[in-house]
Amino acid sequence: MRIAIFSDIHGDLKRLNLVLNDIAAHSVDKLVCLGDVATLGPEPWNVLERLRGLKASFVQGNHDEFLLDPSALDRYATTAFVKEQVLACRNFVTPEDLTFLSTFVPTLRLEAGGASILFFHGTPRSNIESVLPHASTEDLRKALDGFTATFFVCAHTHFQFMTRFGASTIINPGSVGMPFEEFPFEGQPKVMPFAEYAILDVHGSRFECTFRRIPAAA
Repeated sequence: MRIAIFSDIHGDLKRLNLVLNDIAAHSVDKLVCLGDVATLGPEPWNVLERLRGLKASFVQGNHDEFLLDPSALDRYATTAFVKEQVLACRNFVTPEDLTFLSTFVPTLRLEAGGASILFFHGTPRSNIESVLPHASTEDLRKALDGFTATFFVCAHTHFQFMTRFGASTIINPGSVGMPFEEFPFEGQPKVMPFAEYAILDVHGSRFECTFRRIPAAA
């Protein structure tokens, strides 16, 4: 199975189209989006319309939950700017948009050639927790406690990486709309001039993960 994985679009239709056009050139079997699709960017309504037309599976990110349940913002330590942006975005989303967002699932599990793949936004328990690229084995164990998979595929950090956790592999495809230069960061994050995603190719006990970065000039 060949799976294109993308996430954290954050309302950037231009970068989303760059990624989808690149995916179309690579003959994938399945598309999986790991959430945070509409808020913070310039064209949230157009992104939602574009995504509704895709044959893809969608996992719920924290920003998707914020649009469905604005009170969730108060349970998440975020900045006033982010809160304002989320609430402003919610003024533009339609009932059809909210119905679409409500179909996003907390986690998604796929079986491919004997491999088990668990997709989630933050951690399998929470869309606001993070699996960090340089986390200790103990921190990874806490984040993934109670869950098993050949591949754990996460997002949320806007930072592309792959690391091993015991016999499992952890993959983060990065961000379509706001790939960060580093994570964690202090102050305002620096957004890199490309759109990120990943292609996971599973062949029985063998796999290949390709990280893609598409130039996105301002």
